[in-house]
Amino acid sequence: MKSLTLKRNASVELLRLFGILMILGYHNIQVDLVIEGTYHFSIDYLTGFYSDCVPMFFMIMGFYLFQKTSYLQLIQKTIRKIILPTLLLFAAYFYLYDWIINGQTLYASIHRPLSDYLHMIKSLLTFQSPYPYTNHTWYLFLYVLIVLLFPAMDGLVKYLDQDVRREKIFLLSTLLLFMINDVFSNEFLAFSFHTTGGVFPAFIMVIWGHILYRHRNIFMHKWYAVLSQLGFFGANLIRTFIVYHRISPDGVWDTQIKAWYSSFGLICPTLLIIFAFNIIDGQKNTRLNHTICLLAKINLPMYLLHQICLDYLTSSGFRIRSAAFAYSHFSETVGNYVVVAIDTFVSFILTLILVLLVLGVKNIILHTFNFLKPAARSDKSDHTH
Repeated sequence: MKSLTLKRNASVELLRLFGILMILGYHNIQVDLVIEGTYHFSIDYLTGFYSDCVPMFFMIMGFYLFQKTSYLQLIQKTIRKIILPTLLLFAAYFYLYDWIINGQTLYASIHRPLSDYLHMIKSLLTFQSPYPYTNHTWYLFLYVLIVLLFPAMDGLVKYLDQDVRREKIFLLSTLLLFMINDVFSNEFLAFSFHTTGGVFPAFIMVIWGHILYRHRNIFMHKWYAVLSQLGFFGANLIRTFIVYHRISPDGVWDTQIKAWYSSFGLICPTLLIIFAFNIIDGQKNTRLNHTICLLAKINLPMYLLHQICLDYLTSSGFRIRSAAFAYSHFSETVGNYVVVAIDTFVSFILTLILVLLVLGVKNIILHTFNFLKPAARSDKSDHTH
């Protein structure tokens, strides 16, 4: 193993893998099971459980964000690694989605009226997803906003880092603020998934991540792996029971407590992070850790491309067949878990195959481009002589 070098913390990369699986699970639940304004214990438990992936990703962002010394470099990296791949995704979806999913001819899918272009431009300028089938990218819009706000956040973080008591006050006061908002069913702060309504809770979660990672050694204990998981599943049970007891007078269930921006969105991801810090030694040079880091490299492509695979499962009728199998062999409650597990696993495999194909095409293009560059320079040199 001496020939191998570990550049990433495998514990953090393990969290990224947890995150993408939770995203797939959450989006499959939304299609398979969720009926807004209704309550079912197994469905609401899974929804709350999987929704913790979003705040966890914001906290992971905070692990390394404030180690950057140059705001310009941070902007450049964000453009190269986040914005450009996302714009390429939008272009591919814009021209090819109706052909792949809705059965239109390729010509009809590519031929777009001017109004579609104007709608896309307007949406992007207002940090909104341009189409329903790209709604999953809302997280990336918030990510970019957080990067733009980095100078303000950096100043606050530097102030907090000067005194542990300040960090404790920040953690406790923001948790209390989120709890108060939960009591008022999000009518107090009106958090949301988009732009101004989402940037504040994301801002808080990024700083939580920074503080947790900075003091990660405090959470290293052989029992914390077990206790953190018991706490994670227990907290989500409490969250589900709260939903059950928050039925409105007109019979509609208040499910705001399940949202990523609830107080549980601070508590549960924190427990997952503590679990990951303890389940493996992230700095140890092992094949397992290298495998985890390798798989986590395709995390962003998996996130960008998974929605089209989910939509394909729907349009192909696969979801109907998986549901028929699950509910014919199991009770309704167990069937809920089974159908989500099946659809999540299949969507993961499909997305993985699509990602590998896309990356393969990308590598071929880059290899061809790099192969032609020296030839072009050689031709130019010959002419000069």
